[in-house]
Amino acid sequence: MPKQAKNPQVSILIPVYNGADVVSKAIDSALEQTYQNIEIVIVNDGSTDNTERVLRRYQEQHPEKIKVVSQKNKGLGATRNALINMATGDYIIHLDADDWLKKDYVEKMLHAIGDGDLAICGYECYDSNYQPCGGRVPGPGSFAKYNFCSTAGKIWRREFIESNHLRYEPISIGEDAYFNGVAYSKTNAISTIPYGGYCNYLNNNSMTHQAVYDESMSFYSVINKLVCKLQGSPILCDPEFQFFVLKSLLVDIYLYKASLSARELIRIYRKNMHWYRDFLRQNNTKLRVRFQRGTTAMINLTVNGFIISTKLHLDWIVLRILKKIPVNML
Repeated sequence: MPKQAKNPQVSILIPVYNGADVVSKAIDSALEQTYQNIEIVIVNDGSTDNTERVLRRYQEQHPEKIKVVSQKNKGLGATRNALINMATGDYIIHLDADDWLKKDYVEKMLHAIGDGDLAICGYECYDSNYQPCGGRVPGPGSFAKYNFCSTAGKIWRREFIESNHLRYEPISIGEDAYFNGVAYSKTNAISTIPYGGYCNYLNNNSMTHQAVYDESMSFYSVINKLVCKLQGSPILCDPEFQFFVLKSLLVDIYLYKASLSARELIRIYRKNMHWYRDFLRQNNTKLRVRFQRGTTAMINLTVNGFIISTKLHLDWIVLRILKKIPVNML
């Protein structure tokens, strides 16, 4: 593994779609970094507002640092791929157009990655009034990487991405989890840092508990594709990965429970669990209780509670109760 060069260049990649009102905060946070050997690469993904004008103004003011390209609308995954293709830095950082970075973010993340392939930090959340409203940082243990499967809060060695041909797939949901799942199968040189340097603006446009179930838009679909992609990889036998797979399948239950009848919820849960047990059998493992170090007590209790209820054939009781409780423990 190559050692980190002195004063390496970092590419900060920003995808934008109709972000005229918010993208300035993201760009300013990149320009104000304490570590200054950076390039800022921005792709305007077919915006119909004044995004193009805002971006060109920044490019004119900082031509040595900012590169802007506009394209017809292709979606987030394809835009992230375009950004990766354009990056020339030694390291890559992704930044969404409505988020921003603390001033020491690049400096701290470069220190965290060292000679590795990937470093992961936490995040702070901000509401629509830009007031802090929570956040998370990685805990101890190697499972921490599975608690942070979004694109945000990471720094990548660009050569690692290129040598493993890592790109985002055109899938409807969970493209971050898919990308990271494949990446995690390629390296153990992953470090985490208990630092919430990525600032996440909650714009209320994400999927909610009112979503209508569609298998093509389910985590079952994503995880199934990921497992197929990783056929033959030792990671499939890794207990941490297996725990992550089950946790991801349970997200469907919480995400869609409000829009499903109790009977449909039970049917979908059992379909997911039948697939999961087949997955375990194919990798010489049985369904059993396993408390995973590196995740929260609540997630451990939730995942193992479902395992126990399934083994005792009491899952229908748990799901009917869950259906009536407005809570998400995952």
